Amino acid sequence: MVAKRKEGELQPACREHEYEVSWEDLPLSCPTPEMKLWNAHPRVYVPVHRSGREACEYCGAVFVLRDPDPDAPMPMFDNSEIEDAFRRAQQRVRDERSQQG
Repeated sequence: MVAKRKEGELQPACREHEYEVSWEDLPLSCPTPEMKLWNAHPRVYVPVHRSGREACEYCGAVFVLRDPDPDAPMPMFDNSEIEDAFRRAQQRVRDERSQQG
């Protein structure tokens, strides 16, 4: 869900829907840049990095955070809480892969 604002690619804003997001989308706000804003609620930040799945308080849209590639470099974050969550998620993915293999 990389932020691109091309006309015709915009989704309706603020629908009870489930969206998969990546770490590059953080910090995440609802409505997202891909949504039409004319009928949207005020922008609120959704701390999806804390649990991996969070709902918007206004519209009920659910955001699910995709697992990171364990070998990928960390995206540029301006937030130490998100950086720590990214490192923990990478380690969790590594641990799960080592248990499966």
